[in-house]
Amino acid sequence: MISVDDLRKIDIFSSIDNEMIEQILPYVELNKYNENEVIFKEDDVADVFFMLKKGTVLLEQSISDKITVTVGTISQGDAFGWSSIIDEGLYTTKAVCSDYCEVYIINGEAITDLLDKNHTMGYQLMQKIMNVLKERLNHRTDQFIRAITAHSEINALE
Repeated sequence: MISVDDLRKIDIFSSIDNEMIEQILPYVELNKYNENEVIFKEDDVADVFFMLKKGTVLLEQSISDKITVTVGTISQGDAFGWSSIIDEGLYTTKAVCSDYCEVYIINGEAITDLLDKNHTMGYQLMQKIMNVLKERLNHRTDQFIRAITAHSEINALE
């Protein structure tokens, strides 16, 4: 059985009070995945939100039929599958386990309904989510800048 203490180890729940976490608990399940197992694919319907209890998940994007790039690494305590609660669209990456993983899952619609009913919880969670997304955007921007400055054509412009 998943406990408040278990969810408190997930970054986005670290500062949420116990009463709020207890409201989320009935909707959370634990799934287990083997190494190289795909959790979701790019362009799958985004209907589940994920939180990594154990292991490492790689977020990959295809840039051609033959080339896939890892655009992010999800570590223990991180959440992913944001599309399920932000825009109810499609996953923008593929999530693949780089080793054995234990993942908490929650239906995106269920968590969205909870946040709609409890605006304080919604505000606190969305604040945490925005901080995570900002860090990831900054990281990807740094990666992009390093990648383009590594090309000799760019260096020739200086």
